[in-house]
Amino acid sequence: MCSRLVNNSQLKSRMMQTPLFISLLAAFIALGMALECEQCIGPTSRCSGPMMQCTQEQDTCVSQALSVSLSGLEQNVFEKGCGSSKLCGKGPQIINTGPFGTTVIETHCCVGAACKTTWPPTPRRNTTLNGRQCSACPPDGAECKFPPIKCAGEETKCFEISGTTTIAGQTANTVLKGCANELACQAIETGTKTFGNVIQEVKSAKCTDGAASTIPGSLGLLFPALSGLLLVKFLA
Repeated sequence: MCSRLVNNSQLKSRMMQTPLFISLLAAFIALGMALECEQCIGPTSRCSGPMMQCTQEQDTCVSQALSVSLSGLEQNVFEKGCGSSKLCGKGPQIINTGPFGTTVIETHCCVGAACKTTWPPTPRRNTTLNGRQCSACPPDGAECKFPPIKCAGEETKCFEISGTTTIAGQTANTVLKGCANELACQAIETGTKTFGNVIQEVKSAKCTDGAASTIPGSLGLLFPALSGLLLVKFLA
């Protein structure tokens, strides 16, 4: 009888603990399902780095190849991280700031071990002028008093980004204007991204087509395009 009471008591205790256990299990599963991707950026495809937890909007791991042209010099940059599947395999994202540099990004989705070995090809930009012009502004926050730049290829949009860039504890205002293609405009997003000792905060971002309409920022990875113009100096 004593043994049965003990067993009943244990059973009741287990039954009382069951809802808590299920709740904890659900929370654990939810955390376990949160996507994690390796984060790195470097001058070669051999870059490696720590795992980062993705946001709800970032539904895949991505590998990116960037071609950054600045002051007549071209630098390839490779990056891994979290991203949006909406941008994967859709073609290059193009940011053209004229004399202040051009960045072309090719994005591929990847899962698991494939993220360590699969990279998109180094992207190339169509340099044939298309008759479009956009305002230009340097990325260092200097006053924008420059003639419009000529857009090329798929660059049918004008973009404008403002925020701050912090490198090794030193913060400077960032204002960037120029030509962009449609896919780059889809990638524009506000917020803060960190790579090593570089912190990029985008406070406002928009694309226009020369008319009254404005394309608001949406999900994507514009940080490499913006930071690429700055990081190329450190990766050379």
